[in-house]
Order: sequence, then structure tokens, then C-alpha cells
Amino acid sequence: MRINRKLCAAALTVMMCVSILSSVSVHAEAMPSAETVAAYVAGVEQTAAQTQAALLQAQATGDQNAIAFAQYYAAVAAQQLEEARQMQAAYLQQLALYQQAQAAAQAQAAAQAQAAAQAQAAAQAQAAAQAQAAAQAQAAAQAQPAASLAQTAVSRGLTRKYAGMSYSVLGDSISTYAGTMPQGYINYYPAGGINSLNEMWWKQTADALGIGLLRNCSWSGSQMSGSMNDASGKPGGSTKRLKDLFGSAGAPNIVFIMLGTNDMLSSIPVSTFSNAYQSCVTRLKAMMPTTTIICLTCLPVTCKPTSTRQVNDLGITIEPYNDAIRMIAAQNGLQCIDTWACGINHINWESFTEDGIHPNAAGAALVASYIINNMQ
Repeated sequence: MRINRKLCAAALTVMMCVSILSSVSVHAEAMPSAETVAAYVAGVEQTAAQTQAALLQAQATGDQNAIAFAQYYAAVAAQQLEEARQMQAAYLQQLALYQQAQAAAQAQAAAQAQAAAQAQAAAQAQAAAQAQAAAQAQAAAQAQPAASLAQTAVSRGLTRKYAGMSYSVLGDSISTYAGTMPQGYINYYPAGGINSLNEMWWKQTADALGIGLLRNCSWSGSQMSGSMNDASGKPGGSTKRLKDLFGSAGAPNIVFIMLGTNDMLSSIPVSTFSNAYQSCVTRLKAMMPTTTIICLTCLPVTCKPTSTRQVNDLGITIEPYNDAIRMIAAQNGLQCIDTWACGINHINWESFTEDGIHPNAAGAALVASYIINNMQ
């Protein structure tokens, strides 16, 4: 009877293992691992081995009934083991197919995502190209040839008002040109697409108005802010710089101020810049009370690698500095020409500037055209 109990237990174990294995669905998302299935088959193998051991024990006793009983259960166990192994092989085959299908689906999804991203990038590039082309066309339309610019000055009554007058420029590198500044001043131009004095914004403006240059007090890299007592004269608001605006015949009839770009790039606080600008205007008005002072806002500053608006270490663009210029001009009753809106921007900067800051000849023509069309 002890042998019979072992055989019954072994047979039940075989049936349970095969039943569990046959219930495995390789199509279910929560699929058992191949290791789990292998463990099931190992259990069936162990039970089959136990029935074989029980058969050998029965054969040793010579009891024919026990032998027949053991042979029956050993045969059942062997058959169940064969079925379990076949089921395991089928499971592994289906599992491999499932994994291949899953990998194919993932690859297809990745390809679709990549195609969608490429299509989106192409659409964005196309939109950017269209925007750049539109901006270039608009800016080109705003720029006027020299003859047309002079005609505009006449038609607007500007030549009647200003012709024959003298002017000085208080600026930074955008207004420099070698041979036109006081000794010791640092120039930027000729460079960057401007190789002729006649291409400078202020020369084109002056030629259209019929006015003559008295002093070009522009200094490459200069800021409006800085000590008014600076002996070099580099700060735009320094006393030496303001005195340099005078010529041998005295004060100019007109002063164009275009400063602020380097204050922004150097992350000078807007409040500091505003105070320096106001101080400069106050002293200029006292030094040359009959001079027409014209404030020009700074041109857009573009970050060259990304073609986006340049942001300084304070997290701000040129716009707040221009807001300060507009406000000071209004408070002091001065003309303010918003050259920031001349048509140069972060989309078309490659067509109108060398580096996102300094205008080329086409950009300078835009500035001059905007001044003539907005000067009072």
C-alpha cells in the first residue's frame, strides 16, 4: 500500500503540472516567463522519475499486482512528460513569434514617430524659410535707393528744414567708421559688408537731408553708462565724449544718439542705463541749448547660433533699454526715432547684418530709410 500511495501522488502531480502548462497563453500581455514554464516541466520530470523509482521498487518485491500498478502509472507519467515537453516547445515557439511581433510593432511605432518628427521639422523649416523670405521682402521694400531717399526727404519737407545744417553722432560700433572719429577712438567699420563711407546709415541719412558731418563721436564697444569723469571718453555719457561733439565752429545743429546695445550686452541694469541716458541728455541740453537732439532706439540684437532674440545675463532683451530711451525722449521733449522697427529682426538678420548686431550695407540702408521716413 505504501507504493500505491506514492504512485497516486506522483500521478496527481503530473496531471497538475501538465494542466498548468497547457493553460498558459502566449498571447496574453501578462505572459509567464520561459523560466516559469521550465519550472513546470521540471516538476513533471521529477514526478516521472518518482514513478520510475516506484516501478523498480515494485519489481524488486516480485509482487505482480504491484508491478502492474507501477507500470501503469510509470507509463502515464512518461506520456504526460512527453506532452509537457511538447507543450513547452510549442510555448517557446509561440513566445518567440510573440516577441518578434512585439519588436516589429515597436519598430513600426518608432518609424512612425520618426517620420512624424521629420515631417514636423520639415514643416517648421518651411515655415521659417517662408517667414524669412517674407521678412526680407518686406525689409527690401522699405529700403529706398539714395535718389528715392532724397526725394522722400524733399517731399516730407525735411531738406527745407535741415539742409545746410551740421550734425554730430554719439554712438557705438554701429556708427563708427575709420577716419571719421576723433583720435584715440576705436572703430569697427569698414567691415561686415560695409566697405564704403557712403554705405553708413548716418552718411546716407545726411546725404538725403543735405546736412554735413561735424563730429562722429562713436566708439566701438562703448556703453552709455559709465563715469562721466572718465578721461578716455569711452563712456557715452562722459564729459569728454560730450565735449568731443563740438567742432571748431561750435555746437552741431543736430545730434543723433544711438547708444545702449553694449549696455544690454554687458548686462547693465536698465535703471543704471536709464539714469546715465537721462544724465547725458540733461548735460547735452545745457551744453548746446539750440541743438536738435534726436534719440534713436537700438537695433534688434540677435543670438547668432539660434537666430533668436539675444538675452543678457539679466534675462532681458534689448526692448527694455529701448523703452527707457523712448520714455526719456518723451519726458525731455526730444525726437525719438524707433529704428528698432526699421525692418531688421531675428528672422532676416543674416540678410541685413554681419553677426546679428552690426548692419551690413543693406541693413544700414534700412536704418537710413526708416530715419528719413520718420524724422520730424
